[in-house]
Amino acid sequence: MAVEPDRRGWGRIRRLPSRKYQAAYVGPDARLHQAPATFSAHIDAEGWLAAERRLIELGDWTAPAARHLARYANTITVSEYVTQWIAERELARWSRISYESTLRTAIAGSAIAEIAVKQLTPAQVTAWWRALPRDHPRARSKALALLTSAFNSAVDEELVAVSPVKVRDPKAVTSSKSRPLTPPDSAQLDQLVEAMPERLRLAVLLAAWGGLRYGELAGLRRSDLDLSATYPVVRVARSVSFAPGQDVRVKAPKTAAGVRTVALPSWLKPVISQHLLSYAQAGDAGLVFASATGGFLWPSSFYRHWHRARELAGLPDLRVHDLRHHAAVRASQALAQAGESFSAVQARLGHSSARAALRYQHAASGSDLHIAEALDGMH
Repeated sequence: MAVEPDRRGWGRIRRLPSRKYQAAYVGPDARLHQAPATFSAHIDAEGWLAAERRLIELGDWTAPAARHLARYANTITVSEYVTQWIAERELARWSRISYESTLRTAIAGSAIAEIAVKQLTPAQVTAWWRALPRDHPRARSKALALLTSAFNSAVDEELVAVSPVKVRDPKAVTSSKSRPLTPPDSAQLDQLVEAMPERLRLAVLLAAWGGLRYGELAGLRRSDLDLSATYPVVRVARSVSFAPGQDVRVKAPKTAAGVRTVALPSWLKPVISQHLLSYAQAGDAGLVFASATGGFLWPSSFYRHWHRARELAGLPDLRVHDLRHHAAVRASQALAQAGESFSAVQARLGHSSARAALRYQHAASGSDLHIAEALDGMH
C-alpha cells in the first residue's frame, strides 16, 4: 500500500501503511524534523504541527528530538537506566549475572535509585559511594565501575552533557598493579595439598602442575586422563560454568586455545590412579571430581576446604587461580632445561596469546612431554 501524502502550506502529514499518521516539517535550522511518534488520528498530527509552529513564532523552538531526549533523561531513573544498559549489552553469562547482582544490591533501593538520570549530581554520587559498606571493598568497587560505565554511555547518548560520577576508587588504582607472581615453594605446596581432603588433593595438583582452571577441573571425566605412558596426560576439552540461582553449564573452554593436551610429571601417575580408584565416578564419562550428590563440584564446596588449607600452609591470600601461576613459572623453568620454545608455555596453559604466557618469563631464566620430564625434578 502506498503512503498517502498530505498537501498543506506548512509541514506535512503522511498516512502510513499502518494507517497511522506521520507529521514532519522543515525547521528554522533548514532540516526536516519528524514527530517522535506517529498518530492514530489526523487531527492529532495537525495539533502537533500547530504546537511546533507556535514554538517557532515565540522563539522557544528547539529540535523535537532534542526535547524528547531531554524529557526522557528527566524521567528515566538511575535504576531504570542501569537496568536498560545491562539488558542492551552483549555480555558473557557471568558478566551479566555479576552486573545484575551489583544492580540489585548496590543501586536499586539506594538513595540514587529513583533520581532521574538528568538530575543526578556528583554530590549525590559521592554520598551514595560513601554509604556503601566498607567491609566489602570488592563489591563497592564493582558498584562504582558499573555506575561509571552506565553514565559513560549516557554521555555518548547525549542524555547528560557530563557524567556525574566523579568518584575515584582507591582500590581500583591499587588493584591495577600486577599481583606478584612468585609461586609457593615446594614445602608450601605440599602443606597446601596435605591440608585438603583426600578427594580434593588431586585437583590442587592438577592446577599447580598442569595449569588447569577450576571450571576445567570440574569438567574432567575419566576418559580425559591417559595413564598408559610414563607421563600421564590430561586432555582439557570442556569447562563448567557455575552461577548462583542458575543451571550449571558445560561448554568448550573460553578460547580455541583452551582445548589442549597436557603432559604431567611421572610422579603424579600413582596419585591419579589412586584417586580414580577411590573417588572418581565409574565409567568413561564419570566425573573425576564429583559432589557428594553425584553432580558437578560447585566452587563453594571446594573453597570451604581451600580457605582452611591455605591458612594452614601460611598462604592466606593464595587464590585457586594462582596455582596456574605456579604451573606457568615451573613450566618456564622447565623450558630452560628442555630447550623448548617459550610458546610451549602458551600452549600448555591454554593462553590465546603469547602475551599472557610471557607474564611468567621473568621468573625463569617438542614438546610438552619434555616439559613434563623436566618438571619431574622440581617436586
